Amino acid sequence: METVYNNIVRQSEKETNKDVTIDEKDGSFSVIFNNALPKVLSREYKEKLVYTSSMRDPIQEPPSSQDQRKMLPLRHSCSEEQLQFKKSINHINQINMFKTEYYVLILGLDGAGKTTLLEEIKTKYTKTPGLPPQSIIPTVGLNIGRIIIDNVKLIFWDLGGQIDLRTIWDKYYTSIHAVIYVVDSADLERLDESKTELERIISHHDLKDVPLLLFFNKQDLPDAQRIDILSTMFKSVTNNMKDNTDVSRNIQLQPLIAHTGQGLNEGLSWLVDNLKKNARAVELDPT
Repeated sequence: METVYNNIVRQSEKETNKDVTIDEKDGSFSVIFNNALPKVLSREYKEKLVYTSSMRDPIQEPPSSQDQRKMLPLRHSCSEEQLQFKKSINHINQINMFKTEYYVLILGLDGAGKTTLLEEIKTKYTKTPGLPPQSIIPTVGLNIGRIIIDNVKLIFWDLGGQIDLRTIWDKYYTSIHAVIYVVDSADLERLDESKTELERIISHHDLKDVPLLLFFNKQDLPDAQRIDILSTMFKSVTNNMKDNTDVSRNIQLQPLIAHTGQGLNEGLSWLVDNLKKNARAVELDPT
């Protein structure tokens, strides 16, 4: 098998002009290019390579009659191999097209629906579905999600909203381009608490000029506060900040039902447009 891998490595390096390594796991193996995502080859394709006589390890026993029947002409095997490499290269080139990255912090009180929002973002904008709402547990650390939308890569950091976890929020402020703040529209007893936390966020000196997307979540619940009342209540925070500072801040208030994604497209479209127009430079990635 080592000879098989060596042939693949040499052919890969010849085709791509890149250093290549092989990673085998669970009946399949990956052709790994430096600084790129691996392209996993199927077991079926692996067997084609193994049964190609020119690539068989000379120290192994001669092939059985069954193996001989499975042998493929070298020309056919190479053609298949080159096709796989070209697909890998095209996939890598497609990923590398998206060079603009923006980091977005998702904040809000515990239970507001931040992680449900993140998982719905994954479901809508990636090929891998996010967790269903019934499988989501309270966040005690950091959840991360990555999507590509309108040729822009967004990296989301979802932080826990419990009281003792809010003290670490500001550790991320210098490393982000935007903030999404989620309000539980049906948690009437804690709307004032949510408003107070929002005041702390937008008054922080490390978040000046950072766009803020304010999601009023759980609008499908019967106890949810009306949007006009919520907008008036939270606009008082944002308007006071604009009046008391010389900072020009873009703010969007958006109704949301996180578990269905209703309102999500409108909010993210607004966010991406703002980031494209005037995103700030950030210092580092704390993760």
